[in-house]
Amino acid sequence: MGWKRVARSAGLSPSTVWKLIYGDPSRGQVPSKRVRPATAEKLLAVELDLAAGAIVPSIGTARRIQALVAIGWSQSKIAAQIGMNRSNFGPLAHGRRDVTAGTAAAVRKIYDELSMTPAPVSLVHERSSVSRSLRFAAVAGWVTPLAWDDDTIDDPAAVPQVGAPARRDLVEDYDWLVENGESRWSALQILGVTQSAIDHARRRQTAAA
Repeated sequence: MGWKRVARSAGLSPSTVWKLIYGDPSRGQVPSKRVRPATAEKLLAVELDLAAGAIVPSIGTARRIQALVAIGWSQSKIAAQIGMNRSNFGPLAHGRRDVTAGTAAAVRKIYDELSMTPAPVSLVHERSSVSRSLRFAAVAGWVTPLAWDDDTIDDPAAVPQVGAPARRDLVEDYDWLVENGESRWSALQILGVTQSAIDHARRRQTAAA
């Protein structure tokens, strides 16, 4: 998003934004380290509105895809959801290719819809697909959506929260999911744990009570 477009979106004069970025070389002025509160408020209110073909960092897109695979969604299904050929999808899932703003937005939309919805397992071939996806994600070290904070998933410096949750929290989360309509299998997928882990946590919790 160019500085002129930022100025228009913020309702500021181009010269104001120019001086904030570059200063005023003709007068020997460097970029200002301070800005008026009203100017700052206008700039912070600008929403990033990139053209669909603009190239954006791929890390958030890759993390979202990986997280969906980690709860059982196959790469083929995710690719179909965003209208992408499966043969071109692998590098995207691994963060090894550039991504357009349009593709990033499509993945973000699917992620928001599916991140708390485990892949269907009502049919035999669906269960097989889910199992393959879970195994693939485990081997690759991909983490579930619960390991990411929505506010920082696009931040290259962010790290997934993969530490084991407290036993009480794990059991409570599992019970809450089941009580609110998720199957036991789906609840395990969402939490990224096995049934034995839940049983073990429940026994330890009971023993400590």
